[in-house]
Amino acid sequence: MGMLEWKGGTSLCLLASLLIQLMLANGEDGSCNAQPCWEVYQEANTYYQADVPGVSNQQARKCTVLRTYRACLDEMDSAVCAGSLDYQGTKRVLRAEFRTNNCTDDGPIYPEGPGPVYVKPTTPCKFKGEPVYTYCALFGDPHLVTFSGEEVTCKLEGAWPLIDNEFLTVQVTNSPLSASTRAATVTQKVTVVVKASGSGSHSGAFCGSREPVFYSAETGSLPSSFSDGMKEYGSYGSIQVKTVTPGEQVEIYLRYIDSTVIIRQINGQYFSVGIRIPDKVLNGTINNPDIHSLRQLCVDSCPITERVNVGEVLTNVSVGTSSQKLSYATAQQMCRDQLVTDFFFDSCVFDLYMTGEPLFANMASSAFEDVRRYASRQPRWSNRTRVQQFTSPAAGGLQPASMTLSSTAAVCSLSSTLVRTLLFVYIMHIISLSVSH
Repeated sequence: MGMLEWKGGTSLCLLASLLIQLMLANGEDGSCNAQPCWEVYQEANTYYQADVPGVSNQQARKCTVLRTYRACLDEMDSAVCAGSLDYQGTKRVLRAEFRTNNCTDDGPIYPEGPGPVYVKPTTPCKFKGEPVYTYCALFGDPHLVTFSGEEVTCKLEGAWPLIDNEFLTVQVTNSPLSASTRAATVTQKVTVVVKASGSGSHSGAFCGSREPVFYSAETGSLPSSFSDGMKEYGSYGSIQVKTVTPGEQVEIYLRYIDSTVIIRQINGQYFSVGIRIPDKVLNGTINNPDIHSLRQLCVDSCPITERVNVGEVLTNVSVGTSSQKLSYATAQQMCRDQLVTDFFFDSCVFDLYMTGEPLFANMASSAFEDVRRYASRQPRWSNRTRVQQFTSPAAGGLQPASMTLSSTAAVCSLSSTLVRTLLFVYIMHIISLSVSH
């Protein structure tokens, strides 16, 4: 059997020749010597040129050889090799060949049968810190829950970073919902940049990527891979794009800091974004003045001048207007059907009333569930499913209004099971107050 043939009419020998030339300089001073990896590559190539029992697919053989070579290079000292053009060039060639030959990042490495054994290291690129996580969510028109738990609605247009630290940047671009009105803005583009790393207190010696990794999603497009077509970078899949539901949800996972960026696309049009990150990582970046220079919505919230008082708006429109696209009562019922409460309920009603588009109720629901699922410290919600009413500013500021007869009747109309549950919670609260005093 001859050399394994590659797509595009080239051969494995052509790639080998190029890699040899790229590594020659590394062997001169020994500072970034990839010669052992080259020897493993040659052994794997020779082995798979013969008939290997159980491995008849030529593409599988080619990919196993490439995977073996890359795994060895990934184990080299990233701090020493970071400035080596030869080493970096070799990695670029490997990435290109992975794409050309449709090789997956997950799969076997040499050997698969008798012969010299190449063993991958047993220590994974795993975050070594306390598993306490904080979560930030952006959804709808847009509504924001910061890492600190602040809940606010913003009227943001243009590009805004949710987070921007030494590990990654997540940026959203918001546009008016329609050309005729600027009353509602939605997220129509999400950009994620995983920054070059490979050493440090959180990432470990051989994890991350030695070059920035880019991901971009725009209206009508939710890619299942990074911008260069790759789905995984680094040892042990330390940077991954995971498709949860094609066209609807992807997750970008950074193993070495155990952080996840969740991107949802609703009806192929609008995006919601969630970021889950360990407290240790977040606090380390917040307290670093060299990194924390730009406003990050998830950290700093949106500017005061860009905020919308949802309660005031809904109080003013609850009586109905001639321009409304959906009745106030209908919007509330649709949001109750989504089983959202408190801030998410208000946000849901606000979006439905302002846009008339039912898909915004789905966005509120998914954001609500994500906060419940991913945040270690749950917000103190009251499970409210009625819009919080406010008095007018002339009456001394925006304060919660007193309960009216109509709201009392609404409470009485609740199911008996829910009433008993609320009564039980109230009694336990009184008991706890008594004990504390």
